[in-house]
This record gives sequence, C-alpha cells and structure tokens, in this order.
Amino acid sequence: MISCDDVLFFVDVVKAGSFNKAAVALNTTQATISRRIQSLEETTQQQLLIRNSRGFTLSQAGNELYAKFEGLGKILHNDLSNILSSKRELKGTLNIAIFSAFMHKVLLPHIHEFTYKHPQVKVIVRIINKSVDLIRDKFDLVISPMLPNSEIAKVKVIFKTKLKLYCSEDYIKTYGKPQTLEELKEHHLLKHFADAGTPVEYYMAKHEDLTTEEQLIAFPGALYIRDTIFGNLVTQAGHYISLGIPEFVNEEVLAGRMVEVLPEYSFSDLSLYLIRYGSSSNPAEREFIKFIETVIKGWQQ
Repeated sequence: MISCDDVLFFVDVVKAGSFNKAAVALNTTQATISRRIQSLEETTQQQLLIRNSRGFTLSQAGNELYAKFEGLGKILHNDLSNILSSKRELKGTLNIAIFSAFMHKVLLPHIHEFTYKHPQVKVIVRIINKSVDLIRDKFDLVISPMLPNSEIAKVKVIFKTKLKLYCSEDYIKTYGKPQTLEELKEHHLLKHFADAGTPVEYYMAKHEDLTTEEQLIAFPGALYIRDTIFGNLVTQAGHYISLGIPEFVNEEVLAGRMVEVLPEYSFSDLSLYLIRYGSSSNPAEREFIKFIETVIKGWQQ
C-alpha cells in the first residue's frame, strides 16, 4: 500500500528542486527524505527520480505521479485548517448588561467587530442604569458603575474618572453661570440616583488644586434622572446644570453644546466595573472580555 506520507515527501522534493532544500523546508534530514523516496519507488515498483550529478530529473512515472498528487499537500492542509477552525469557532449566547453611557460613547462604534468575527455567538445586550443581580437577571457579564450584591461575582475596574458639572450656553444666557459653590445653591440642578435607586441629595465637592478643600453640598432641584445619556440631553436643552462624565461629554463640550461649570471642582469619583461569575469557563465570555479591554485601550489613547 502506498504511504500518503511518502507521496507528500516526493511532492515536496520535486517542488523544492533538491533533497537538501526539501530537508530544510521540512525540518528533517536528507537521509530521511532519501528513505521515503526509496520506499515509494519500491512500493510503486518504478523509478520516480533519476539521480545525476546536479541532483535529479523526473522519470515518466515520476512526472505522472507528481501531476496527480501535486495539490495533495495543499488540500490536506486546507481541510485540516478548516476542521481546526470549526472546532475553535465560538458558539453560544452571551447575555450582557451595559451601562448606557458606556454603550453609547465607547462600545457602540465597535460592537459589530465582535459579532462579525464570531457570527455563531448570539450577543443579547440590555442597557442599564441601575444595579443588577447576575443570578436573578441571568447575565453573563455586566459593565456598570454600581458594584454587585453577589459575593460570588468577580469584579474588575475597567475605567476611573471624576464627575464634573455642565450646563449649556442657553442656560448661561437665561440663568447665569455660578462662580462659587455658594452661588451653585441658587441654580437648577438635575438629580441622580444611588446604587440602591434612592435619589442623591448631597455631593462632596472637591477642589482639584486644593486637595484639602472638601465641602458637602446639597443639590437643589426637583427633577430626577436615572439615564446619563438622557440627562445630557436635558442639560443641552438649556434649563438645568447636571453632573457629567468628562470623557463621555467631551464631544459635546468641543462642539459648544455643553459648558463646564466650576471646572476647579469635581463632585464624585466614578468607576466602571466589569462584573462576571467567578467560576465561569465560557470561551465566548472570555473572548468578549478581551474584546472589551481592547476597545477601552484604544478609546483611552
């Protein structure tokens, strides 16, 4: 019976043009190649290579054999690659909860890159602005500024910033722009919600240069907003001052749609967390985490 390996060695020798070049390409010895060719000639009972001082030429039988099996190596390589690729192809479903501002400003321009690359992974995204329960809500991954209640969750900080105050030019024309924390108390501010869903009435104002200056201030106002993106739109409408994430409103500031208020102060630290089950072994989940980290790295540059 003809050995497939012997045929492949024969084809590689003919393509290389010499035993030495074939040995280098195949990471083996000339002696091994010679034995393979000899074995093939004995099996076929025909001389395939005519040796000479310059190397070899093909006999008629050698020409016929080479013409028949020239593409065998490529076919085998492609078939094997397809089999391995099929085994590596990610499949399944990912249920993901994502903080609205992060989805809108960071992930939205890139989410197609993951789904195009892994078409067999169904990615179900829910936009959130409140804390969620991994087990109860059946999420594989959560990206949120709110820490989970579950003790089995694995938490990683993926982004840190400080909240600042913003308003619009129309607001300044109508109501003026506060120059001090004391003046701020006379203005109209949007209010936000804490992790537990309760309204936040007080914020700690920290001076960016004078690190020792901190002041707990009450935010006046009666309008409460849970969604950060919607809060930015309300701010741009011209009747409220609102807290914003500097990295997420940079485009609006550069375009003149929003103006920073009391830029020397920050009003809260904010972290975004990537939250998942501590014991998860889902390959699609691990791949999506790497994708998220790559997107964030590119966005921050």
